[in-house]
Amino acid sequence: MKKKIKIKKLLSYYKPYKKTLLLDLFFAVLNATVVFGVSFSILKVKDTIVSMPKDEALKVIYALSAFVVVDFVLLYLSDRYVLYYGHVMGAKIERDMKVELFSHLQKLSLDFYDNQKVGQLMSRITTDLNNISEFLHHMPEELTVLGIKILGAFFALFLLNKIIAFVILFMVFVTIVFALYFVPRIHEVFLKEHEKNSKISSQIEETLSGMKVVKSFCNENIEVKKFKKVIEDFIESKKGSYKIFSRFYSLSASFILCAVPIILVLSLFLIVHGSITVSELVTCAVYLDIIIGPFFTIISLVEQFQESIAGYQRFIEILSIEPTISDLEGAIEIKNAKGKISFKDVSFGYNEKEGEIFSHLDLDIQSGEYVALVGTSGVGKSTFCSLIPRLYEASNGVITLDGNDIRNIKIKNLRENIGFVMQDIYLFAGTIRANIEYGKPGSTDEEIILAAKNAFAHDFISELPDGYYTDIGQRGAKLSGGQKQRLAIARVFLKNPPVLILDEATSALDLESEKCVQKSVEELSRGRTTIVIAHRLSTIKKAKRIIVLDTNGIVEQGSHEELIEKKGNYYRLSKLY
Repeated sequence: MKKKIKIKKLLSYYKPYKKTLLLDLFFAVLNATVVFGVSFSILKVKDTIVSMPKDEALKVIYALSAFVVVDFVLLYLSDRYVLYYGHVMGAKIERDMKVELFSHLQKLSLDFYDNQKVGQLMSRITTDLNNISEFLHHMPEELTVLGIKILGAFFALFLLNKIIAFVILFMVFVTIVFALYFVPRIHEVFLKEHEKNSKISSQIEETLSGMKVVKSFCNENIEVKKFKKVIEDFIESKKGSYKIFSRFYSLSASFILCAVPIILVLSLFLIVHGSITVSELVTCAVYLDIIIGPFFTIISLVEQFQESIAGYQRFIEILSIEPTISDLEGAIEIKNAKGKISFKDVSFGYNEKEGEIFSHLDLDIQSGEYVALVGTSGVGKSTFCSLIPRLYEASNGVITLDGNDIRNIKIKNLRENIGFVMQDIYLFAGTIRANIEYGKPGSTDEEIILAAKNAFAHDFISELPDGYYTDIGQRGAKLSGGQKQRLAIARVFLKNPPVLILDEATSALDLESEKCVQKSVEELSRGRTTIVIAHRLSTIKKAKRIIVLDTNGIVEQGSHEELIEKKGNYYRLSKLY
């Protein structure tokens, strides 16, 4: 049942291109029919033409010559259509599949990405689907053409000599049995090959992304060794696929090629017994050649099919994964959110093995309140903040925004009301303008410049050679840490959400950059519900309320002065800050 669904889905990709596919098949059939028709006509008249009067024989030859000219024109037109429009159709199907997979990846929850390597996912979008285009283009037309040629040749052979036809049919049957035995094994090794190949992509992505670390530790040789290892593993998987396919191809090809001497020997017996003439033997040889050629093509198609279907299976594997966090039925959209957030008996753990990070947590954050989360590393500060926009789902309890359970709010609407500024800023390759506009796609130049001014970023942007159209490189490599942070803040200014989460937004900056960013943060947090995770007292002191977390959950709350007077957990942490 599962296999049928997969095949049905595979065939569904032809649906938008039915007209192209039907014309492709029409021209493929025309191509095969014309080729077979010319050969059949010539073989049909070759014996009778010698007994015809010269004038009649010449008329037949002229007619056949005209037929060959028409044949040439039809072959040219049909081949041209198949080669151009057929390939374009295949490329469009590949595009559709890649867009579908990429779109599906956007829907999957963060817990999926926690257990995946980016390079392996890239391999599924690129390498796994690259062969499908050619296969989906060639499969219908090749099978149609080959089917016509083989069936036509067998039909002619049965009319000519049933004994020879049955012998060839038996040999074809044995070849099919070989294929049925080997195909599952070929599929298995190609699947392993795709998995090994995806590890190469993963290793490349990991090394190139971490090139600064590689260079700083002078570990280029180590990375080369790691790359050689994944390459060798891939070669081993290649050996496996070559080994099984060579056995299949050699056995099938040898058996098919043996048909020639077998038929010749059989024909000699038939000639001796007067069951067939030499002329008929020549005709049988021509039809045998018509059958053998397509079977070699089919054998080659088996390899292409298995390689493509292995990639398709990995494609389906990802599509079958459902997001763990999605809109509930009847989810609502909230308007003019105020930003009041409540945690009621909330527990969370990434998985059962690691256990819960915190449990039975209760907390109310008022609209427009500025609160700071502090605590030692690993107590769940970032996790706490990630639960609010449902980047992860609470194991138990209820989180509300303005009194609405966040699970009953549409995810897109919920996240539109929350702005994030993180320590590890991610900027996209491209211009400064495009990166700020990411906060609110379609914004005008005036809106983007105003957001940059509010983030104290306009001055440094204006000094750049191309201003807002300056290319910042991969992940903003051409900018300083403080500049990147201010662009991230400008992006949130443009978004203008009622809730703001700052996850150690200034911890990695020097003092001068921190002052600039701190001004941006103060401006951004004005009038918004703001949750700050920080390790610097300068940021924490400004909070109206400080929430102290440890492995037991919330252990202290209060202003900086109140908590210092208690001389508890916060007092000890403040000595470290």
